[in-house]
Amino acid sequence: MQQHTGQHLLSAVFLAEYGYHTESFHLGADYSSIDISTARLPEAEQIRVEDVANDLIFRNLKIDIYSATPPTELQRLPVRKLPPDLAGDLRIVEIDGYDYSPCSGTHLSGTGQIGLLKLLRAENYKGMTRVHFLCGGGVPGKIIVSSTKPAPNWARYCLCPSLNCSPAVSGSSATSEIWNDR
Repeated sequence: MQQHTGQHLLSAVFLAEYGYHTESFHLGADYSSIDISTARLPEAEQIRVEDVANDLIFRNLKIDIYSATPPTELQRLPVRKLPPDLAGDLRIVEIDGYDYSPCSGTHLSGTGQIGLLKLLRAENYKGMTRVHFLCGGGVPGKIIVSSTKPAPNWARYCLCPSLNCSPAVSGSSATSEIWNDR
């Protein structure tokens, strides 16, 4: 459920920040991926999307699931992507006013349950960009912070002995800023 709900959030952030639509997705045990409607995804955009997604996660937005009847109820909802063959009520997954998606899958009750969200890599794929990501418990093992780059905003949440991330961040130029933010 962490990967699936994280996919909803990540797709919503790409759309809200840059207008990139999610064309398809894959949920897997080792990683998940989405294919977004851009041929190129600069590193600055990747960093921004990851930061915004993790901010929304740490805000622990409520996730509601309900039915909406077409066309009346659906017209007042900013649904991200409607299925082509609408027949009867549509199950909507809402991330507290941020995203509205039709989906029949299982989801968490709040974004805080997603844990961290980490973009692993982005690659060109059939004229789009495939973004590999991971959510939740598997993220700490994938965290690699370079000592030559500032630590990302979410790194402040990793400075604890239980995650053993502080040595990787301690050489970073952002360490003093992280501690000053506390």
